Amino acid sequence: MTKADEGVAPSYRGATHIGNPASSAAVGVAELTHELVRGQLSEYLDGTLGESDRRRLESHLAACPPCTAYRDTLLATVRALGTLTSPKAPLRARSRIVEQVRRESANANADA
Repeated sequence: MTKADEGVAPSYRGATHIGNPASSAAVGVAELTHELVRGQLSEYLDGTLGESDRRRLESHLAACPPCTAYRDTLLATVRALGTLTSPKAPLRARSRIVEQVRRESANANADA
């Protein structure tokens, strides 16, 4: 449990859908928790989260400074990682890797 989670309702492990406890379709679905929100932030930031889950998540973020800070940190991390250049293996290492792949491919084809 993090400092941000102190004083909030416990999360329910195994819940995979953010549900609305007031709706009849949500029977058995855990209430919206910090853990569920944080578990769906990547999908939210990628724009792949379903419409109803997105609305619930945004509603939670509007009222929850700790989850908003978590989202902001995740977004800043993603942006920072996007500025990094991809490391390249030294030419000699690349040559050895390519040769190893060729040998393994040839062996696999011979075994087939």
